[in-house]
Amino acid sequence: MASSESDQASTAMFLSCTALVMLMLPGLAFFYSGLAQSKSALSLLFVAMLVSALALIQWTAVGYSLVFSEGNPFIGGFHYGMFLNVDTQHPTIATLPNIVFGTFQATFAIITPAIFIGSAAGRFRILPLMLYSVIWMVLVYDVIAHWVWGPGGFLRALGAIDYAGGMPVHIVCGFSGLALTMYLGKRVDFDETTKESNFSVSNVVIGTLMLFTGWVGFNGSSVGSASPLSMLAVMNTLVAGSVGAVTWLILDLVIRRHLSCLGFCTGLIGGLVAITPGCGSLTPGFTIPLTIFTTLPVYVFSTYKRSIGLDDALDVFAVHGVGGFVGTILTGIFATGGPIDAHLGRLAGTTKLGLVDGNGMLLLYQLAGAFATAAWATAISFGLAFIFDKLKFPVRVDRETEKLGLDQGELGEFVFDYVQTAVKNAGLQF
Repeated sequence: MASSESDQASTAMFLSCTALVMLMLPGLAFFYSGLAQSKSALSLLFVAMLVSALALIQWTAVGYSLVFSEGNPFIGGFHYGMFLNVDTQHPTIATLPNIVFGTFQATFAIITPAIFIGSAAGRFRILPLMLYSVIWMVLVYDVIAHWVWGPGGFLRALGAIDYAGGMPVHIVCGFSGLALTMYLGKRVDFDETTKESNFSVSNVVIGTLMLFTGWVGFNGSSVGSASPLSMLAVMNTLVAGSVGAVTWLILDLVIRRHLSCLGFCTGLIGGLVAITPGCGSLTPGFTIPLTIFTTLPVYVFSTYKRSIGLDDALDVFAVHGVGGFVGTILTGIFATGGPIDAHLGRLAGTTKLGLVDGNGMLLLYQLAGAFATAAWATAISFGLAFIFDKLKFPVRVDRETEKLGLDQGELGEFVFDYVQTAVKNAGLQF
């Protein structure tokens, strides 16, 4: 294939997958608003859009450059600042114009802060959260994305594998969410023994289906070319989502003695998180055990977090933190070089990746990446919240606003009129 034809094929794939990944933003907004209490459902829809808009501005101004331009093992430089100098071919993907890659990666950047703010649902002040999210993008997402994907990034140089964001998206969101949850403390109406009501399970289902669809683009383009390897990533994504959902359903049947639509959706998302780091380096057969072994600890944390007093409102730490952490490590076991050898036309067995190929080093690299990412995200996210408090610009709302609900207290608007009526009904808690 001529170079121009190759450019066109890869560009067309990335344009399509960019649209698919953008579908994940409304999917996440539906998913989160459905899980939330009704008095704060609209605030989550709104903030998902808001922090994504801020993240896109940050990505255009400095983010893409800090992640993907030449710098040092810790952070990139400013060669692509303000999206300048992107009118060339991508430096490491010969068939892809740089601006196409930068735009596709922007969709990763905008979905990431929208994920982690769910851990603080019902407790955040919107104005401080705006500034917090922008600073967090620079100090956490941009830094760790450079470690994993950037030229000279230390985890990339080490040899850690992460095709689509197990570390810079999911581990980062999960452990940042955990840090923010621990710093802000429990909601005023949090009860360790009572399962809270959700605003709309149908919203959760709609959001799950949109996220599942978008995840195909999220993982499918992360191998970098329009090739059979990208379809392998898609197949692994479909298998992982299905296995995660069914595994969760079986666990609910065995432990809780009933089926749960909400559980099915949570398991599906957990399965997608699990396969994200290794989507281009596993065979579908190995995707099955990886997803099962990841879903088990995710289920445990999700089910029993309230009993240990952890008020992770929307399961951000359980699904993304635990799922991303375990999935990243298990990639070091189940990753195999067979698909890469086939893609590059090499003799089978030439590339040895994970433990199944007889190579134990990748497991060590994955462990190093998972722990380094989790530690950095936790420390910076906790420290930022502490600094905001010291500057008298706290991220958490006051007690009365929290009781009233963020829709009324922060926005003065509601999802439905009947919610407004319920809020005005003195003494009604929901």
